[in-house]
Amino acid sequence: MQTKSLLKQFLVLLFIINCSIAIAQPPPDIAPFWSVGGNTATTAPVNSRLGTMSPGNRLNIFAGGVQRISVLGTNGFVGIGNGFTNPLYRLDVDNDININWQNIGDGYRMNGVTILQTPNFGGNTYVGPFAGLNTVPPLAIGNTFVGNNAGRGNTSGNRNTCVGSNAGLNSTTGSFNTYIGTDAGRNSLGNSNTFVGEHAGACFS
Repeated sequence: MQTKSLLKQFLVLLFIINCSIAIAQPPPDIAPFWSVGGNTATTAPVNSRLGTMSPGNRLNIFAGGVQRISVLGTNGFVGIGNGFTNPLYRLDVDNDININWQNIGDGYRMNGVTILQTPNFGGNTYVGPFAGLNTVPPLAIGNTFVGNNAGRGNTSGNRNTCVGSNAGLNSTTGSFNTYIGTDAGRNSLGNSNTFVGEHAGACFS
């Protein structure tokens, strides 16, 4: 009887150990399961892609127990923000967006072209395609260039204000200039000039 009891206890213990091992083993990370390590777009079946299947269901992504990102199933609009669930645009952000300026050309882009820059030193502001394109802070400080190609040629000029398409286009080292209007001061290379109006001072050098 004692032998049978010991055998029974041994079999129960062996069963418990086997169950524990089975529970401890993670499920196989193969299709059709979604892989945390990633799946290839061409080989992963529908079941292994992260998302929702019904157009009416949005995909919510949580971090720290709070919803941080929401992707609408109806149109693919993406909302970023704590609890932000109703984006109205392709990308809709609830709160601030920061760009850490490092190099010339860093900034807000449209169609691949930088249209807004505010370098984190030198007090320069560039608004428009190629505005202030060649300005090199901290050699150049206090410049404001607004418009397509405004102040594009400036490299080390200081405290210039160029407003208008091609305003101050070819000025490279001039300082303390104010050019307002299309092509105003376009070819001006001097200092302390003021040209206001279309083509004003465009041929002045």
